[in-house]
Amino acid sequence: MELGHLKHFYYVAKYGGFTKASKKLYVQQPSISKTVALLEDQLGVKLLNREKRKTTLTDIGQEIYAKCDLIFKTVEDIENIVSDGKFECSGPLKFCASEPISAYFVPRILKEFLSEYPQVQPACFTSFSSDLFNRIEDGEFEFGLFFHTPEMAKYAHKLDLEEVASIPYDLVIKASEHKNLDVIRSFIGSREVDDVTTKKYPTISKMNKDYKNVKITISSNSLTSHKEMVLQGLGVSILPSIMVEKETKAKELKRLYPKGTFHFPLKLVTKKNHFLSRNAQAWIKCLKEQLSII
Repeated sequence: MELGHLKHFYYVAKYGGFTKASKKLYVQQPSISKTVALLEDQLGVKLLNREKRKTTLTDIGQEIYAKCDLIFKTVEDIENIVSDGKFECSGPLKFCASEPISAYFVPRILKEFLSEYPQVQPACFTSFSSDLFNRIEDGEFEFGLFFHTPEMAKYAHKLDLEEVASIPYDLVIKASEHKNLDVIRSFIGSREVDDVTTKKYPTISKMNKDYKNVKITISSNSLTSHKEMVLQGLGVSILPSIMVEKETKAKELKRLYPKGTFHFPLKLVTKKNHFLSRNAQAWIKCLKEQLSII
């Protein structure tokens, strides 16, 4: 049983449903539903009565909610002590992030963070995910920020993962190629070109309903490379909206679905059973606040 699982249950019970809990936690609703179901399986009891219009606590759920209330009020008290003026944030803060997060998200968060905590000296590092996971586990970095974590299952006993925000993505194509079906059907993805699980891509599944025969033709683990390849007219790619906002405004890129966006989670990875420093807690709080308005 993990504290994060209890937190999801606590928020569902406290705010009367999965939708409201999702908004409060900045976590996608299916993820919360899955976590609560996992908690029920681990405990071997049913905590919630799930009805069409409301979610209520079972008898055992009420007892566990009362204990959770004590736990999370204590956690809040600890956070208040840490954020008290007597304990100002200062000194180094070492963390890591995948390449697009480091390039496009971290600078925006830093601007707000340093205006409030000017004595902190942040240092953000980037590399491939397994390298960063190992360095988080070794204590070199307090936390890491990622979009894709395919290797996380190998580290589940060492690291914790929390979805901290739902990030809007756009499916984009070079503006001058937006009617070229050959380009539209060429998807630039992160997996291998011959990956037999392509059909599980939600983006490609949606595209195949409209364009048919969409396939991954180029693969790269760099979203920045994806964007540059799209600008060269080599295909389409799904990218965080923040990465392509300038190019779409300049009409260099065009959104294939202008009336709707895709959403994928931004994930926070920390060492299991590790208490974060004041600096790290302040940064994560600022991150959640800023991402809620992007």
